[in-house]
Amino acid sequence: MDTGAVARACGAVAGTAGGTALRAPVGTWTLQIRIGARTDASTAHFTPNGAVLLLSGTGGAGTWTDDGHRKFSFRISEPMIDTDGTYTGRIEISQDAVRHGSAFTGTGESHVYDANDDLMRSVAVDLRAERVPARPETGAGPVPGS
Repeated sequence: MDTGAVARACGAVAGTAGGTALRAPVGTWTLQIRIGARTDASTAHFTPNGAVLLLSGTGGAGTWTDDGHRKFSFRISEPMIDTDGTYTGRIEISQDAVRHGSAFTGTGESHVYDANDDLMRSVAVDLRAERVPARPETGAGPVPGS
């Protein structure tokens, strides 16, 4: 199934939702996350209706809010799962961001909880994100070479 075709039919990739232009930060973004001297990469997707999904690592989900004039905020809950599939806790991510064209920067704090819901630590987090270009629409014709 071409999930991109479904998204395009719903207007999620084509740039409109229900006939109105999508609000930034709708779309997929690559994230460079800085915690102290360490930098990690991740990917997140923001939906037109205010959901945000963490697409890498163990995943995660939350919400985003348009705060006006290029500013937005988002909150994500990311589960921590051991290599054997055991839940070991979660990370509560909170960011305030400013969009700069096809990029945004964010500052915030993440709180790390163990499996018993006890706060283990809180850390300051900065990030820089770049928008992932939408895939071009494809025709419904045969795949070359098939």
